Amino acid sequence: MSGSPPNWPHSPKKAPQIKIIDATTIDLCAAVFPWAKFRTRKGAIKLHTVLNGVLPQCVLVTDGKTHDLQAVQDLRFKAGDLLIFDRAYLDYAWLYQLHQDTVWFCDPAKKQLLLRGYPGKSRLLPRSWPIR
Repeated sequence: MSGSPPNWPHSPKKAPQIKIIDATTIDLCAAVFPWAKFRTRKGAIKLHTVLNGVLPQCVLVTDGKTHDLQAVQDLRFKAGDLLIFDRAYLDYAWLYQLHQDTVWFCDPAKKQLLLRGYPGKSRLLPRSWPIR
């Protein structure tokens, strides 16, 4: 018996490609950059980044109003990739699509996550449980 989780697509000797997804907002002066819509008197852009190791694999630049998840939903990842991201990317339809593409992911669960697996059988899972 190996130490790998069930259905893990990699042998213990071959590690998955770990990709970190995150975004940052850069404030801009709305008077100088009127195209950078964010708030009434404030401009901003967002950098949405996919890091592969220490180097960026993909960088998307959007206006400051674009939600983090909206920017990365159209990106495609290879089967077996391991994505790490924060709560801003928690969308169950997108996570299900990643699951269908056999992409692994790790993100912090929302507080008091309630999973329903069987009719009438629901329970709260501890935050320490790994969920795929």
